[in-house]
This record gives sequence, C-alpha cells and structure tokens, in this order.
Amino acid sequence: MRRPAILLLVLVFCPMLAFGQFIGGKAKNPWYRKDGRNQRVTFFAGGGISAYSGELSGPGRLDPFNDSQISFTLGAQRYLDEFYISVGAQLSYNKLQAADSNGVGGWSTGRNLSFESDQLELAFIGRFYVNQFLVGKGRRGRAAQQFSRRVPFDYYLLAGLAFATNNPRAELDGVTYDLRPLAVEGNRYSPIFISIPVGIGTKIKFGNYVNVGLEAALRFTFTDYIDDVSTVYPDPANLTPIQAALADRTPPGRSFKEPGSGRGNPDINDYYGNVTFYLEFLVPDNWPQKKRKTGRRRR
Repeated sequence: MRRPAILLLVLVFCPMLAFGQFIGGKAKNPWYRKDGRNQRVTFFAGGGISAYSGELSGPGRLDPFNDSQISFTLGAQRYLDEFYISVGAQLSYNKLQAADSNGVGGWSTGRNLSFESDQLELAFIGRFYVNQFLVGKGRRGRAAQQFSRRVPFDYYLLAGLAFATNNPRAELDGVTYDLRPLAVEGNRYSPIFISIPVGIGTKIKFGNYVNVGLEAALRFTFTDYIDDVSTVYPDPANLTPIQAALADRTPPGRSFKEPGSGRGNPDINDYYGNVTFYLEFLVPDNWPQKKRKTGRRRR
C-alpha cells in the first residue's frame, strides 16, 4: 500500500483511539447508564486495505500485498440474546485496482489490460461471538447482561448480504474512461452487484464502552465484471475506435488478438476482500438525555 494511504490511516485512527480511551476509561461518563440492561446498540468506524481477485490478478488468486488499496467502513449493530449474536448494517468505501503489468504470467501475458474502481458498498452483517457464547452456556461464568460486563476478549464469525456499486475505469493515452457504458465485450452489466460477505474477526475490550477490533472478510460476488474482463475479444469492426482500443490493448510489436479468442474466464466470478481495523462504541439506550427542569412549580 502506498505511503499516503498509511499516513491517512494514522491520522484518522490516532484521534479515534485517544477518544476511545477517554470515554472507555470513564466509569461515570454521563452519556451512559451504568445500571442499564438494554445497552445493546453500538456504532463502529474503521479502515484498512481492500484487494481484488479476478482475471487481472490471475483467476482464483487474491494477493493483498500486490494491488491492495485503502478502504473505510462506518456502521452500527445491535446485540441479541446474551451478547453472542449481533446484526447490523455498514457502509464501506473500497478502492479496487489491478493490472496485467504487475505480472501474473500465464495466459494473460501480453494482454496489457488494467482497471481501477471506487466502490461503495452497503452490507447487512450478522456476527457470532464464540467466547461470549461459551459464557452464555454457563461454561465460564454468567453471561453479560450489560455491555460493560462483556468478556474482555472475543473472536467471531461473520456472514451477510452486500450491495455494491460497479463502475470500472481504465486509462488510455492519458484519458480515463468509464468502461461499463462502453461494453467493450458486447455485454451490458448492472452498475450494482450482490455479494456474500464471509469472514472472521477478533475484538478486545477497551474500557467499559469501547472495543478495538480486527476483521478479515471475503466478498463472493455473482458477477465477473468487477474488472470489465470476462469473455472473449470482440470483432473491432463492430466497435467504435475508443471501444476497440480499450478492448485490445496488446503492446506495440505484438499481433492483435483474434476476435473470439479468450480475453477472460467467464467460469469464475470475481471476488474481493477486506482487512479492517476498527473502533466500536456503545450507543446508550437513553441518549440523548433530556435535561430536567429544576425550578419550582407555580401554584
């Protein structure tokens, strides 16, 4: 990942961590009811890296150290039962990109294709917390009835449903083009696609009302056009000059591809993944509190 991305993550999370330590360490923080039993809603914010797998990374290959880019997440969730199940929603930004020039070898050698995409994702996620589940079953004590009495360390499994925007771009002669409207392979695809997020995570109790967490998840999609590469090379006679130039970007000195020859692999859908560091804060059930009037009533 590039240095500016790392610097941006540091600038975002250092103030958040300091704020989390402040409110997490205040046992008598006026925002929270210490004796409340319905404190189950939290919000979280985080960032990390996103990486893609598809025709331009090598089918079935996900390399987070090659084409990884920055990602951000903001969401909220509600804990159910004895705090060992939560359901929530989150909005994420993912930067995805890949290029043949990074050298995956094999059948893609000489193809010279590339893409980048700024993706917005809305996901509905369920999480199952293992340690808290064991506590709830009576193996390690009594299950938490308050957020402040949750287990100090937990790990979890996650699964859900996500909807994401899809508008890959590519640069040609210094100009960036949106690839989806051009349909260079002759196939029109939706600007929105569905995916199934599956992953694991861990979180550590950081005071009474804050968690620090790390999560890794894959998004299994139902599209092969995150990168705008899927099937075969089209006949340039049926394309505009711009479409033809973006469809076949064979480097100078090599023969252009024959129409109908393989450009991608439609048998394997694209997918992508995230590794996210986040902070989670309790949202009190009685917030915002209304100030009580202290004056005497007039008779």
